[in-house]
Amino acid sequence: MKTPSLLSPAGSFDALVAGISCGADELYFGGATNNARINAKNFDENEFAEALKLCNLYHVKSNITLNTLVSDREMKDALSFAYHAICLGADSFIVQDIGLARILKQNIPEIELHASTQCACHNSDGAKQLHSLGFSRIVLARELPLAEIKKITDDGINGYETELFLHGALCVSHSGMCLMSSCIGKRSGNRGLCAQPCRLPYSMNEGAKKELLSLKDLSLASHMTELLSLGVAALKIEGRMKSPEYVAGVTKLYRTLLDEKRNATLDEMSYLQELFSRNGFTDRYFTGNYKTKNSDMYGIRSETQKRTSAFLKENIVVSLPKLPLSMECEILAEKSVKLKAEYCGISALYIAPFTAAKAEKSPLTVETVSKNLKKLGSTHFCIDDSHLQIKLDDGLFLTAAQINELRRFVISELEQKIIGEKKSIAKFSIDPERVERRKSGLPQFRIYFNSIHQCTKEWEPYKPLESIVYPLSCFRSLTENEIFVLSHLPVPFGVKLPRVIYNDEIETAKGLLKRAKDLGADYCEVSNIGQIELGKSTIRTVYGGIGLNIYNSECIGAFQSMGVSSLTLSPELGTAQMRDIMQQEMKIAVCVSGRLPLMVLESCIRKANGKCSSCRKEPYLLCDRMNFQFPVIPEERFSGEEKACRNIIYNSVSLDLLKNEEKLRETGAQIYCIFEDVI
Repeated sequence: MKTPSLLSPAGSFDALVAGISCGADELYFGGATNNARINAKNFDENEFAEALKLCNLYHVKSNITLNTLVSDREMKDALSFAYHAICLGADSFIVQDIGLARILKQNIPEIELHASTQCACHNSDGAKQLHSLGFSRIVLARELPLAEIKKITDDGINGYETELFLHGALCVSHSGMCLMSSCIGKRSGNRGLCAQPCRLPYSMNEGAKKELLSLKDLSLASHMTELLSLGVAALKIEGRMKSPEYVAGVTKLYRTLLDEKRNATLDEMSYLQELFSRNGFTDRYFTGNYKTKNSDMYGIRSETQKRTSAFLKENIVVSLPKLPLSMECEILAEKSVKLKAEYCGISALYIAPFTAAKAEKSPLTVETVSKNLKKLGSTHFCIDDSHLQIKLDDGLFLTAAQINELRRFVISELEQKIIGEKKSIAKFSIDPERVERRKSGLPQFRIYFNSIHQCTKEWEPYKPLESIVYPLSCFRSLTENEIFVLSHLPVPFGVKLPRVIYNDEIETAKGLLKRAKDLGADYCEVSNIGQIELGKSTIRTVYGGIGLNIYNSECIGAFQSMGVSSLTLSPELGTAQMRDIMQQEMKIAVCVSGRLPLMVLESCIRKANGKCSSCRKEPYLLCDRMNFQFPVIPEERFSGEEKACRNIIYNSVSLDLLKNEEKLRETGAQIYCIFEDVI
């Protein structure tokens, strides 16, 4: 089986040099905008061009991060940046926004797209849907256990590739599903501005405050042989906010493990821990053990660890290796002087516009020519005598400046040829076709309840009523009274799927959806791209929830092409941005009232704190430093196992856009979503 590529982070130019120097096969980095680490140093325009030049010269694949949500007004700049990067030699682009991916593929069919981990791909259907949209590689969710990784990878054997994080920081929430930083600090993680509220102290139900949400960093160095058996295309190191020394140290160690096809030793694990950790590492998502034991997954960075890391990094020296050239030089009487240079099968020939003169005093010697041609110190190349051939007629003379000109021109030509090996892509129109926004009539209300018995007359204030929505978990077991309620609703009802459904949960979820359909369900609402086919195969009519992160007009067209017939806009959009979105003959909904889900946690906080036995699937409260209370709802899995629940953290305050209904009407949305309180 092919050895996967080692993919290293480059949050700065120095980190990029470190990654190249220490053996990365691929690097990922971004420009000044539209990337999920916008607070990293990143690259200015000149550095970006030089970075792509270095990647091409050293045969390191460049993965450019365009992995944030993009509004309609930003789409043109994002497209221009992508085209500019391709012209400079970029290999591929990591993208979260489905609308951006769609328009990139429409305008640049040859572009290579990788689905960001922010796309929250955690099952095979999700990977297949992303592949159908033009993604050739899928960066899998970091919470997946080995069996799920293998299943998704095997299912893509003749289509997509998979990429897997193997080292670095973990978000406590499933990536792409976190609104906490956005809602409480106005800094969106989906827009590259996460303030990391998960690293702050919290308490459970007014208890002592500690870092309940701060996960240790991931490290799979001790699982390298298992990783090599999975067939993933690339193994990825997190760390665009980290120092060049960190990138160098981690990359070099993983390069060794990959080349030697072995697991890390205890000493090597200790080295990684000293370089950077939060009181150690975790591998419990990969092993699947987080369902039974997860208390040791959480940790913070101590002052002692910070001092140890700083001392260790002082001894890491980074320098780019020189690239070995071969050269052939001809200096013959009455003929143009020629110099040919070759590197890795790519050659450049420079024929000078001058001939050698007859020497009056000191004719050229092979040694003199050789000495001048080997002056490559300011370039990325080197040459030794065994790879330098010189044909020189007797009695000829060239100035040192002329020999230097030969060297400079041929090196410049060779660099251009190496970079020019990239495919050329025709220039495209960056003004996407738009349709006129459809005017909507009186908006209708869609009400979300948490249980069937919850709704009796709660819908009375909201008229006209479009539909009522229940979570799929309501259909695990139904009382006669609940069945009666469903059969006497004043409007159709829909079923909302949980945000996360792994492959081993799909059959159970499908059975529950069929039960809901038999009881009269009109549609199912999905909040993950990997659930669309599940919905279409059962209830058939599929609506899209807030988890799809609909942020621009192109997203609507993309999901419409997948058979989704109603979409809910991202709650991170302002009313002006909502107004910009063209509605393309689709029923558009906006969230207007109730608590928004802020995080989806794969690892149960209550279990981690030894209180799972008293859980009984009951809600509890998470309190921050300001004593704001965030409800946490345990969500049972559909895997048929008696394991710890996923946790959904909701906002401490309720959304209320109805207080300014006149402004809300300007968005043109047809459906207003009301979330009845979770507690």
